[in-house]
Amino acid sequence: MQPVLKLHGVRGSIPAADRKFMEYGGNTSSYTLRTPGNSLVFLDAGVGILNALNELHNPVADRVVLALTHPHADHIQGLAMPNERGVEALPWLSQNEGYEGKKAALIGPKGIVDGLRAYYDKKFIWPVPLEWMPGIDFENVTEANEGGTFSIDDSTKVTTIYGNHPVATGVVLYRFDMQHDGQKKAFVFATDHEFDYVGPNKENPDADKIMRKYIEFAKGVDILLADAQYDSHQYMTGGPKDIRGFGHSHAYQIIGAANEAKVKKVVLTHHDRRDDQSMKNLDNDLQEMGRNFGLEVIVAKEGMEFRF
Repeated sequence: MQPVLKLHGVRGSIPAADRKFMEYGGNTSSYTLRTPGNSLVFLDAGVGILNALNELHNPVADRVVLALTHPHADHIQGLAMPNERGVEALPWLSQNEGYEGKKAALIGPKGIVDGLRAYYDKKFIWPVPLEWMPGIDFENVTEANEGGTFSIDDSTKVTTIYGNHPVATGVVLYRFDMQHDGQKKAFVFATDHEFDYVGPNKENPDADKIMRKYIEFAKGVDILLADAQYDSHQYMTGGPKDIRGFGHSHAYQIIGAANEAKVKKVVLTHHDRRDDQSMKNLDNDLQEMGRNFGLEVIVAKEGMEFRF
């Protein structure tokens, strides 16, 4: 089976529900990767996962995996909702045809279950607690280690490192190395990661080291799907509002890193609340920058898909 990456939610921090955001999409973080071994990996569970659920029947997967980067709301807030087509959410996976008796495997940072429990608390934030979610295997969670590796199936190996983001669990960056028809394919998912600051007005003394680690991690991949939430000029100058230290990257930085890592294609995602016209202007500028590097740069839109 040819591996396929699909984009279902490409906004960062908060959904953008207005006509002027529809071309690029307003749903928060959600992506799917179909592996050559017919595993279906849900990458994050923002509100875009309501669309991603349709992949459960396109076709029925041999294994379902939920790989979370961290438990901030924009990455988990869609987890417990079925979609408009009646496809049941992952917490009740076995109610979907073809998944009877099955559970979704859970991968995430250390403490991911506690992070989910804080949101799905049955008290103040969400009425459904984890105890009511039998479709996710909370008993056998894979917690990511720095430089750790494990297999999704016989075709796909995962490597994890930790990024820099203000969250108690840390944020996990994922690399998927796949074998398809005798060829090697690779994909990195790196969202909610910042290089230069560790808090407002607090520079990161290890910024160069973190950048080198990132470049090495992404070296030679077919696709780098990367957080580039912030406006590069605003980030580098600190104004008019200082956005440094909140755990996100900017596009110029990611394109430079992707070029050095010899990435074949970089897809920029986790967009700030820019309207479609602003996104188009940015899109044109970043594609031009990519051409100057000889690098294919794509600004993510909901509904895009990439075949390896």
